[in-house]
Amino acid sequence: MKVEKTKIDYIKGILFPLLTLLLLTVFLFNSGLTSLLFKKQDFSGYSPESILFLQIISGLCTIFLFLGGDRTLKSFKKDQFDIQTIPFIKGIRNRDLYAVFIQYPLTLLFEELLFRGIFYALLSNITPIIFIVLINASVFGLYHIHIYITSKNVRISSIFIIFSFLLAVPLGLVFLYYGVIGCWIFHLISVTYIYLRWNSIKFK
Repeated sequence: MKVEKTKIDYIKGILFPLLTLLLLTVFLFNSGLTSLLFKKQDFSGYSPESILFLQIISGLCTIFLFLGGDRTLKSFKKDQFDIQTIPFIKGIRNRDLYAVFIQYPLTLLFEELLFRGIFYALLSNITPIIFIVLINASVFGLYHIHIYITSKNVRISSIFIIFSFLLAVPLGLVFLYYGVIGCWIFHLISVTYIYLRWNSIKFK
């Protein structure tokens, strides 16, 4: 069934791709930022123990993210959460190729360029690395408070904030090994899987 698009959907559909292209241009023309796109980061400033701790925490967050998502959403009744407010799912149901294949991946790329690229570049002198990851994850989680604008639901917004925090922790680890592009691929695969699972859930 086709879902009506709101003014906010149209604005986001134009704004985020433009911001992504602008930010990507900044990265490509700045040698310091360009190295963050693909290059494995220098671990010499971090202790092996802090890297191991980050790996353990990242694994736990990933497990909870994938196993807890379905159970959390299934606790809602049908009138408590309109799954169609999620732009990706709305795009699938509307068969909107632009929303699914251009707006959605570029929006995630924008988030990675900003939160894993620029953010980590600004905090690179902070040690241990776990502090950088947790600060970044907290800011990334709070960034998703914008979900409240479309859902008008505090409980739904809280779930997105918590789940975004949980996702940002392993993304911090991925960034250290594979750079911003590696984070984008991990982010894209993870969130797409979660959204497709949510789209298949039958509410009470």
